[in-house]
Amino acid sequence: MANNQLTIDDIPGEVLTLAFSRLPTESLLALNLVSKRFNKLAKEPLLWKHHCLQFKYWDEKHDIKAKASSAVAFDGWESLYQYRVVTDRKVTTILNSILADRTGCAGKYKQIADYGFDAKDTLLRHCQATEDMEDVLSRRYYARDILRHVQRSLAVKEWFLLKENPAGTTYERALVAFDLFMAQDVDIDFQSVRTHILLSHKLFLISLQVSEMLDTLAERFKMAVPHLQGLSFREQALALVTFLRSENLVGDDSEAGYRRLENSFFGMALLHEPHNSTPLISTAIFCSIATRIGLDARPCGFPFHVHTIVYPPTSSSLDQNTRATMLVRSPSLDQELMYLDPFRSDKEVSIKDLQEQLEEMKINPADHKNHLVPSGLLSMILRSSRNIVTACQADDNWSTYQADGLPRAVTLTTAICAARWAAMLAGNVEEYSTGGLLNPFLKSLVREFRRDVFLLEEQMIPRLGGLGQGQIREKMLEVATFMHVNEDHPFDNFGNHSSDFQALQLVPDQNFGPHLKERVAVSGVKFNFRAGQAIFLRRGACNGVIISVGVLSSRRPAYARQPNGPEVQQLYAVLTDIGPLALRIVREDFIDLLTENTPRLDVVAGRYCDRWDNESKMYILSDPDL
Repeated sequence: MANNQLTIDDIPGEVLTLAFSRLPTESLLALNLVSKRFNKLAKEPLLWKHHCLQFKYWDEKHDIKAKASSAVAFDGWESLYQYRVVTDRKVTTILNSILADRTGCAGKYKQIADYGFDAKDTLLRHCQATEDMEDVLSRRYYARDILRHVQRSLAVKEWFLLKENPAGTTYERALVAFDLFMAQDVDIDFQSVRTHILLSHKLFLISLQVSEMLDTLAERFKMAVPHLQGLSFREQALALVTFLRSENLVGDDSEAGYRRLENSFFGMALLHEPHNSTPLISTAIFCSIATRIGLDARPCGFPFHVHTIVYPPTSSSLDQNTRATMLVRSPSLDQELMYLDPFRSDKEVSIKDLQEQLEEMKINPADHKNHLVPSGLLSMILRSSRNIVTACQADDNWSTYQADGLPRAVTLTTAICAARWAAMLAGNVEEYSTGGLLNPFLKSLVREFRRDVFLLEEQMIPRLGGLGQGQIREKMLEVATFMHVNEDHPFDNFGNHSSDFQALQLVPDQNFGPHLKERVAVSGVKFNFRAGQAIFLRRGACNGVIISVGVLSSRRPAYARQPNGPEVQQLYAVLTDIGPLALRIVREDFIDLLTENTPRLDVVAGRYCDRWDNESKMYILSDPDL
């Protein structure tokens, strides 16, 4: 009987491998020491592939999708997993160092950003910090803020590389970089867009993959037109534009809808109903799908509009079909073009109509051909940037607050900054400067994105070495130095360094409010409120948390003066829930005490506060010395 009993050595390797896949990786490492057989099974690539794919996000350099789907076995899965474990540990250590000491945050942000999306799973885990953690609010805030920095870094690098090698990317990728930069949520990359933004009073949850959505649309089109290969190239293009219009991917030609900000973003327009978009985005979507079915379609930057140009394959005619082209090659065939307007119509647009429109615009006939040729990718990015800025300036339909508690102003500020980054990197820096747009760009970096200083130093300044760029380079270097020196000062928006700003000619001194003479209570001055208390500001009708207290400096701004008022005025530095950088200094008579926190205030309070204490009804400051 004993000889008939099974031992563990009798269990097939496939069964053991399946069992091992349910074990934590620490146990797998221990199994290496059990026996030679276990050592071999515990190093099975498929086993470590399973564990690697438990990570949702990977940096593009790993090409994980190709490795996972390849018919050729990849034997480096265990090394990849070990790399991710080490990365997780290092990212967590850096985040903890930020929470322990806010100095030098920009450098620490960069260290994490250098991991790219290999850091994303780790940061997402910290974004979900539990309420029982002593630093729950600050951990959530900084994990989320770092992720946004990572996303902005990837978008900026994409535009930087675009100028260096326009042929190295695609329309969809360069345009999705705008979605990536401005997303308020954190679940987004070049392949997928997932963002919570309250647009036009509706919450759109964009979660489908951009590339997969385009692939799916291409496959659905092929199914809808089963005899596609029997159609001429002209007929295929017309069938595609008809299909896209049937899918409601037709833009939005209403005056109000045309200027909605969300219509200027590729991912948002593609993935959420009702798929409204600008002509540029409509054309980009058409061209992206056309490429997937074998058509050569490119945007045409017509004045005040964007059309599509369809080219026939080499030595072919638009009126030949794919099968005929395989058999017949015309040795000398003049190139013909086909114009479409996916935004407005499913009909072909004649070149005669386009020429007549150019004549109505009083454009010199000799210049007509310049407006009837394909627009390069750089030109489309610049045009998209202008569309975004125009939409932000015409903003009248955005809700006040997004789903994550951040205000409309934060989204608009981020969108404009994205447009300015793209324009600076894809365009001509000198023209941007002489056009009066350089200072607003630098001002937005200093005010809202100070921890992006390394992007300025690595992606922008190195390109400024040409003739006539010296002054621009010097100004950017000054701004970068200022951002480094003052990145961690919570009161820099109140005028402590206004003279420095004045010297940089970024903003006039009067744009800054008063600064606190001391950030501690002055002897003999009674303060009725304390740092950490939640308050309601009657002037501004918003909630906030007191970060510090002090007295009015001798340089009193006009709005703070009171006729016959006291010589010493109690002031409070308050972080409001209208944005993470919305620091204000207010007088006591504008403050009402709150005894409860709010989710929206919790989101921004994490910048300076670790948690809300239900017993004291106050926020616990991360740095009590503030």
